Amino acid sequence: MLAYISGKLTYKSTKSVIIDVNGIGFHVFIPLSTYYRLPENNERINLFTYFYVREDMISIYGFKTGEEKEAFGMLISVTGVGPKLAIKVLSELSIEEFKSAVVRNDPGLLTSIPGVGKKIGQRLLLELKEKVASLPGKEAEWDGRRDLADDAISALVSLGYTQSASCNAVKKVLESTKEDSHRMDEVLPKAEISLETIIKRTLKELR
Repeated sequence: MLAYISGKLTYKSTKSVIIDVNGIGFHVFIPLSTYYRLPENNERINLFTYFYVREDMISIYGFKTGEEKEAFGMLISVTGVGPKLAIKVLSELSIEEFKSAVVRNDPGLLTSIPGVGKKIGQRLLLELKEKVASLPGKEAEWDGRRDLADDAISALVSLGYTQSASCNAVKKVLESTKEDSHRMDEVLPKAEISLETIIKRTLKELR
């Protein structure tokens, strides 16, 4: 019914925006991934939208990309997952990370998100296994060092960093390590990089 919205951004926060369309202000809820790509107030903005209707609620959810909107639709199709929790998942994980967690049957990444318990995490894995294959983009690559990555992410989250920021920083560190090893024309075994090293390098990325 409402595929997208285009107008002047008059207000923005980490959870929602108000868009002026010919004098009418539309209140649109957004994930953090969209917030980080918003223009300044009074500039023009275009968002893909999902019009959510329930007996006691009518809301508009906006996304900077079609992939985010598609993932949102998949998430709320799962029993027990409402729009607020779906937005929270997309605020914590990138599309690639979300897709990887489901394809690789990795409940840990999903259940680390506040509000996603074991039951909902298992439902997401079970009900979305085939659906996420249609999401554009590649799965997040971890270079065979998933255990170390998970431990590093958990440590960073315990220090107060968000799940999304921690995942992105750890991924960047592992990828740069891989590139360094290629430049030296040798393969870096898993044992040659420690959890402590990953955390130290990732903290530098996050500062």
